[in-house]
Amino acid sequence: MSHELTYQIFRYVAENLVLLNKADRKNGNSDELNRMMVTFDEMTMGQIMAGFPDLCGIPHQLLPMFLVSEIDQLVCIPYIDAVESYGLPADTCPVPSSECGALVINALPDMGSGFISSSMPCDGSTMASSYFSRRFPNIPVFHLCFPVRYLDEETVQMGAEDIKACIKWIEERTGAKWSWEHYFECMKRFNQETDLELNKWEINKSSRPQLIGPSYELFRKWNYEMDGGIDPRVLPSMKKVDKMLMKAYENGETAWPERKMKHRAIVWSCPAHYYANFSNWLANCWGIDVLVEMESLNFTKHLETEDKEEALRDLARLYERMVMRRHTNGGYQNVVDECWAQCEAWNAKLVIMYQNVACKNMATVQGILDEQGRARGYDLIWIEHDLMDPRTVSRRTMRDKVNEYMRTVMKAEPVDPSLVEFEDEVCM
Repeated sequence: MSHELTYQIFRYVAENLVLLNKADRKNGNSDELNRMMVTFDEMTMGQIMAGFPDLCGIPHQLLPMFLVSEIDQLVCIPYIDAVESYGLPADTCPVPSSECGALVINALPDMGSGFISSSMPCDGSTMASSYFSRRFPNIPVFHLCFPVRYLDEETVQMGAEDIKACIKWIEERTGAKWSWEHYFECMKRFNQETDLELNKWEINKSSRPQLIGPSYELFRKWNYEMDGGIDPRVLPSMKKVDKMLMKAYENGETAWPERKMKHRAIVWSCPAHYYANFSNWLANCWGIDVLVEMESLNFTKHLETEDKEEALRDLARLYERMVMRRHTNGGYQNVVDECWAQCEAWNAKLVIMYQNVACKNMATVQGILDEQGRARGYDLIWIEHDLMDPRTVSRRTMRDKVNEYMRTVMKAEPVDPSLVEFEDEVCM
């Protein structure tokens, strides 16, 4: 199952790397391709491009910077050092820092007929958009500015008007026309993919979870944010995974051997990019089974596929809940109250509480989460990391926090002692 899901991501990456190289004005310099290409911020969702079947939408920083940092823990260090040498404070989130650093050393492609940005998770992301405008003054930028308090339905129409303005901007920039027929076709497919995702959740909430490990969360983020029903090849693959998942569940199988199924856990807050397979180590070393990660728990409402005005409102609701905005920028109730609701829903007493040392939003609620967690009887393992810079907090240091907590607080023994300590500071 993990291989099938991961393949969908790798195929997307491989195909789009070709397009990036062909379109880059420093490389392939294809005018024809650039006229039909719209780039967007890596956290800005891609569903709006479903209405433009003749255009190609690509997240600008995703492939050169974001995804590779999941594979090679050292890849973003030159970007971070470059922008900090220009005076950027070192406590800025490493995601926008890496984006800006890549722009500073000219590592991102010069491509597309326009760039779509968003009022993304934090001030650092806003800064990254301004860096893009300065580095590529030849590329017009449209800023999607959605309200953060997305539970207030009075904000939805404002978001829908922003969507309308963006559609008009794309039409003016490219000459393409919005197609409701194609958009509805893609969103019907996306709704089916959402149902299949929800079925994974229901199985993992049971006593026999079937899909555990990083590919589960990585696929959900990619499918929710980048694909969004646009590629028709993804749905058959998800149906294949669903069939395997249900067969294993009905046969009474488990994701890991019984001896490794000791602790049910969820992940809360943003995970470290330089340790994407941390959940595999948790399971193999301590028998901690991560049932779901916070960034997977996004918008699951079926999108409207008939009424055009309501479809725009639903698209606004979706974009208001894009990755990172759904919880870390969604207000107290969506990051604190939601955590305890998810612990109960997934029957998990253990929370892997990531602490991005540069994330000011999550830092404001750390004490509240600690206090309420103790009162509710949950075990919270706080694991510091610096998202894309392993020099601040190494992967070994992250493991040490778990080792210490499991031994001293949980009084537990590792299921595989050979994995408690090992060297990996310079490996990919």
